[in-house]
Amino acid sequence: MSAEPAGSAGSDEDVIIDHDATEHPPLVNQDPHLIWSIVRSVWGVMEQHGFIILLCAVVTYFLYNKLLDWLEERSKSNGSSGGVQLAPEVAMQRHEAMMAARMRLQGDVDKCAEVEAEKQREKEEKVRREKIEDWENHQKGGGYKSKTKAPAQSLREGYNAMGGGSGSSGYRPARRNTGGGGGG
Repeated sequence: MSAEPAGSAGSDEDVIIDHDATEHPPLVNQDPHLIWSIVRSVWGVMEQHGFIILLCAVVTYFLYNKLLDWLEERSKSNGSSGGVQLAPEVAMQRHEAMMAARMRLQGDVDKCAEVEAEKQREKEEKVRREKIEDWENHQKGGGYKSKTKAPAQSLREGYNAMGGGSGSSGYRPARRNTGGGGGG
């Protein structure tokens, strides 16, 4: 026993749907103006520039393939391809050889640093001794030895570098520039 409303008859034939065609028109694309305008534009471009576009596509495809081949060769020549792996013994030997070379080079650098440090210490010790000797001479009344250099003597008496020379090349007239090029 089903509970149906009292007024229903139980069949689909009795149901009437009133559909107003003006209220909801059927969904039909009667004027695909946008689509046709795009198709016409593309067709026009292909008619005018089709061979150039085709040529560019072929050249691009050719260059792409050449680039891929070049990259594959380069990766193989560098030994960075994923399929090639070294045996653990060989890898360990290479690593030990690299470490030994690094240690040898570091030893050389350390020796050079020691030599330079010793030279610097000797230089500082020499400067210190000279200062002590200068001070002791000064204390004894021997005079103070100046570290500054005496000015160089002039080549000619009465010559003043700021005054210019007495030669005939002292005056030079300005260049004559008339305009900025061109004819006329």
